[in-house]
Amino acid sequence: EGVAIGGPNGLFLSAKTGMPSPDEMPQPDQGLQPAPDQGVQPPAAAPPAPDAQSAPAQTPPPNAAAATPVSPQPAATQNPENAANAAATSPALANPTLANPALANPTLANPTPANPAPANPTADMSDHKLFDFVAWKKGDMHFNDVQMALQHAIIAAPPSGRTAARLDLARFYFAYGLYPETLGILGVIAADDPNTTPTADFAALRGAALYLTDDYLGAASDLNAPSLANEPEAVLWRGALAAAQGHWPDAVPAFAHVGDRIQDYPLELKVKFGLLAAETAVISHEFGAADIYLNFVDQAGPDTAAKAQMKYLRGKLAEIKREPDGAAKLYDEAIREGDPATAAKADFAKVSMLLDAGKMLPEDAINDLEALRFAWRGDSFEFDVLRKLGDLYIAAEHYEKGLQTLKRAVTFFADDPRSKDAADLMNTTFSKLYVDGAANKLSPLKALGLYQEFRELTPPGEAGDTVVRQLADRLAAIDLLDQAAELLEPQVTLRLQGLDKANWGTRLAVIRLMNKQPDKVLTALDESVVEKMPPDLVQSRKRLEARALAALGKVPEAMTALGNDQSRDADLLRADIYWRNRNWAEAGKVLARLTDKTDLSENATLSDDDAQLLLRRAAALWLADDRDGLDNLRDRAGSAIEKTKYGTDFKVIAAAQAGEVDSVEAVTQRLSEIEAYATFAADLKGKKADAQNEPAKEVAAAPK
Repeated sequence: EGVAIGGPNGLFLSAKTGMPSPDEMPQPDQGLQPAPDQGVQPPAAAPPAPDAQSAPAQTPPPNAAAATPVSPQPAATQNPENAANAAATSPALANPTLANPALANPTLANPTPANPAPANPTADMSDHKLFDFVAWKKGDMHFNDVQMALQHAIIAAPPSGRTAARLDLARFYFAYGLYPETLGILGVIAADDPNTTPTADFAALRGAALYLTDDYLGAASDLNAPSLANEPEAVLWRGALAAAQGHWPDAVPAFAHVGDRIQDYPLELKVKFGLLAAETAVISHEFGAADIYLNFVDQAGPDTAAKAQMKYLRGKLAEIKREPDGAAKLYDEAIREGDPATAAKADFAKVSMLLDAGKMLPEDAINDLEALRFAWRGDSFEFDVLRKLGDLYIAAEHYEKGLQTLKRAVTFFADDPRSKDAADLMNTTFSKLYVDGAANKLSPLKALGLYQEFRELTPPGEAGDTVVRQLADRLAAIDLLDQAAELLEPQVTLRLQGLDKANWGTRLAVIRLMNKQPDKVLTALDESVVEKMPPDLVQSRKRLEARALAALGKVPEAMTALGNDQSRDADLLRADIYWRNRNWAEAGKVLARLTDKTDLSENATLSDDDAQLLLRRAAALWLADDRDGLDNLRDRAGSAIEKTKYGTDFKVIAAAQAGEVDSVEAVTQRLSEIEAYATFAADLKGKKADAQNEPAKEVAAAPK
């Protein structure tokens, strides 16, 4: 009496999905009872249903509940029982209350739920039986004999009767669970008689066979055929298909109103559909319906895999009812049953429950889920594991593993509706790293590697441009110049316009110069020319051009690029160019302009830069064989420079005689370059200002 299912209004008395509010949740001491608003009452002391008043009391035999239906044997060895024996395997026949649930529970006939029941999808439908398993097995004849007879009937049938004969054979195969063979015969029918395929009988049979061979797309096409619109039994199969794909809201009304029809099905389908109905009830928080379906499956005679799934679902029930200890015990029992698929689901559910309850550390959950990833793969369950893992990794700031895990989920399960949420989380995480600055906690190399692996997540527009520039600055600051230039070049050539293009083109040119790529310096400058550039930016770009030309050996062109720029920065660059090209006389003239105004009084203190420039001037004068100029410099600056660390070297040069070139060149080799952009490079490496907001100001001011 406790396994009756169905009723005019069904067992699912609400169509809600998702978690109920706390006041709807049953308390831990309620056990597996229906929710208060479900209207499913216990069968005790109820008046008889109006349609059963004249029926004698029905009492099932003592062993009816324990009766184990006989499952079909393999086709090669099958010796089926007669139709009566096949029908007797149904609990509905062993227990009359299954055939008429009102006998067991009158409230099922006319319940008065607190919440309205979902719309009945079978209202005004026909009661045509689409699947008559008993009749399709052809009585008590041996499997091979029936098969041969049906094949001979096809051969003997006239063309007009061949489709019906083939359909008989297809149904025979289907009744014995030979679904691929069923599809083979139906394929022949479809090819030979296309007009048959839209019919209700053909569409239902092919749709069911496709569903049972896991071709859900093909099954949906057939089971939603117009010819099945008014067939209640088709609603049941559509509900099973929806549940198998996790589309619970679509499954609820199907099982609510036609779930009792599974009582007429063979054992394999009773168990399969009963478990799907139970899971739908669990997900929908229809606790009473879930318990009834689980009891029904239990009495039907489930195999090991089905027993494991039953324990898993009872564990879910306990978890939803906030009974974590009982749920964990049931999950463990499901795992011990040894069915790989259910064991993986139970393990995942247990880990998730303990983690949410604060009874498991995230690190331990990650380790368990990583192992679980390989326990069961290829369906929506793998997506659940990957998504949970990705969330945990990102929460623990293991960004690389988190993004990699989510990427697998999105890539492998692109058709899953939930993949969009996973993709959104990837975008949010990437923005957190490179827009909000979380990547600053990573090493520059790690930040670069992560960016390159997931650069497709770069946000569009100005936000994405900011990501690229900030990362390029970090890379340049640690001399990863090739990588920095690789990031900036597309920005300059493809994305930026106007003054931004000129500013960031100048920055790219500086990085190329620091990387000793003078030809690419000129390219960066040429590709970033725009109208109406500020004078200070134009001047900075001219100096970069001159430096690159000089490095290419084009000294006259370099001097032309500097033009009439008489600034200290320009003279530093001129001096460096002449020095590199061993034009000592011109270098001496420029160095004289740079040092003539230096305070050389007795009490003056020379800066390191001024002392080095004076030493260079002395070396240039000596190498240019300008003894008078060198003597004059020694008299004016000798006492001041002796107080610096360059005093000894100055004395060596000033006292050197003609022919003592080696001693002078030994001094010059110890001198650091007059590098016009050394301070710029230092500024670039240590820069903390926002390059996006004031790039022109930074670039223009950098040489100073």
